[in-house]
Amino acid sequence: MNQSVDIKDCWEELIGPLRHHEERKSLIQLAVFLLWQSWKSRNALIFKNQQIDVLETISTALRHWEDFGSNSNLQFWQPGPPDFVKFNFDASVDRSKSKGASAVIGRNSIGLPLVWRCKKFRHIVEPLVIEALACGEALLLAIDKGFQSVIIEGDCLVVIQSLHGQAIPLEIQGIIGDISELASRIPTISFVHVKGSGNKAAHSLASKTLKNPNFIYKQIHNLIFFMYFIYYFINI
Repeated sequence: MNQSVDIKDCWEELIGPLRHHEERKSLIQLAVFLLWQSWKSRNALIFKNQQIDVLETISTALRHWEDFGSNSNLQFWQPGPPDFVKFNFDASVDRSKSKGASAVIGRNSIGLPLVWRCKKFRHIVEPLVIEALACGEALLLAIDKGFQSVIIEGDCLVVIQSLHGQAIPLEIQGIIGDISELASRIPTISFVHVKGSGNKAAHSLASKTLKNPNFIYKQIHNLIFFMYFIYYFINI
């Protein structure tokens, strides 16, 4: 005999772990958008015989979630033009443990993740230095994968300004020089600054990499990556 399932109980089980999270409001909104988009994909299959890829479902939900809200001071992630891959980079630091971490995510023009890379650093705790190193990792990843049209985006204004020819702080001069040399290998490239609210994915992966020593960050199949990304993002 089948047991009936109370939707209220399901909802309580879903959001229960988020009740005391510092970003609970935003994460509960994300859960709603994921459920809503899953329901739309289910209806498309049943009523229109239209199979929607799970990655597209999740990507669409994420875009709607990031676009949600009326605060004009917030800036949300936007995909690049067709045929471009946008790489977002960010860094996280734990001075008490003398370590830092960087994360890079490359997404296509519809927001699907193509590649990602996270890295841990021992005895490097200057945020500006790790931000610059993270930017360099974005270029290395783009070159490794052979992308020809690239946007490098991060929320560290000093790094982006340095790459646009403004004064370079002494501690990152060597790194900026290396990045400029790497950039010369990519036919079409631009460096763009975005507010932290538009760099959530890279920030979340960097934070998770820093906090969880068992976090596996090798390149894996897109579907597995995206599902793990959603899991880690919600449980940071």
